[in-house]
Amino acid sequence: MRRPGRSTSIRSPTGCATARRGWTTSTPTSPITRNATWCSSGPSPPSADRVLRQTTTTAASWHRTARELPPPPTAEERRRAAEEKLREQRREEQEWVRADEERFWGGRLPTDRLREISDRAANLARLDRDLLDQIDAAGPDIQRQVARWSARRACVNAGLAGPDWVAAALAALDAGTSPPPQAADFDAAFTTWRGHPTTGQVTIRFGPVNDTDPPPHQPEVAALYTLIAARADDTLLAAVDTTYHATLTTPPGTTDVLADLRTAIALPPAHPDTAVRDPR
Repeated sequence: MRRPGRSTSIRSPTGCATARRGWTTSTPTSPITRNATWCSSGPSPPSADRVLRQTTTTAASWHRTARELPPPPTAEERRRAAEEKLREQRREEQEWVRADEERFWGGRLPTDRLREISDRAANLARLDRDLLDQIDAAGPDIQRQVARWSARRACVNAGLAGPDWVAAALAALDAGTSPPPQAADFDAAFTTWRGHPTTGQVTIRFGPVNDTDPPPHQPEVAALYTLIAARADDTLLAAVDTTYHATLTTPPGTTDVLADLRTAIALPPAHPDTAVRDPR
């Protein structure tokens, strides 16, 4: 106990107490006789915002605006919003990938079989997607027939149908027998045609770089390639690859290879999804 007439502060784990002009005890839980004030060091419980002082009509307007604002989102609402935003981003990415693939394939997505030979099939798809689907829908016999027809047409367009070894290679395609040694593979065919072996990888490119430059390679190279491509074990690959390279041998002023192919061979209808979307 302390004498009256003095003020003292008492601190405890729960708060502090100040008493003036009266007897005080050493703990805040004991009664204080007079003029005692207590302060708590703990946080106050949460409560709604309230205006402490308002001096102008402008302030009143801002206070009213603040009162009309919706409450901030809860942690759960923020989590759900973030998840929804992520789902929307993924959906947009998937749509972009699909649209880009449709443009790459000439307007619509390919079948699984065409995906397996996408590096070859996409070239023909950009020229005539409907024809590609018709070849895909055809059976192995018709696909092999397409490959043989395209190889022969390529050699005729390139002026290679005359040599005996080319005629023998085309006859072997028709009969399904082994080709002559001169057409056993591309290197052998190229060596027979040019009189010397290839010096490395041959890149087939057609069309002038500009109006004055000649084509980097002659159509004969594509025609030689069709003699080899038409014998591929995969009949779909043989038909697609040979048909595309046959289009590279078309000289100016001649009829279109793809149109003539449709006339020469009765192809079945394409798969049910035949409507080509606008690739733009």
